[in-house]
Amino acid sequence: MTSKAKRLSAFDLDELREAFKKSVREQEQTPIDWEECAKQFLERAIQGGAERFRRFRINR
Repeated sequence: MTSKAKRLSAFDLDELREAFKKSVREQEQTPIDWEECAKQFLERAIQGGAERFRRFRINR
């Protein structure tokens, strides 16, 4: 079985981490809420695919 999924580099993961931190700051979330925020953030990022990930990089 062949997978078309691209592996994320350390750079990609750092970009996602920074985008998440920015999102948490903008939404004024407390650390207590970060777990649920992270789940929702990753679900949105995955559903949006590559296009959404590129926007995270551009908007940073």
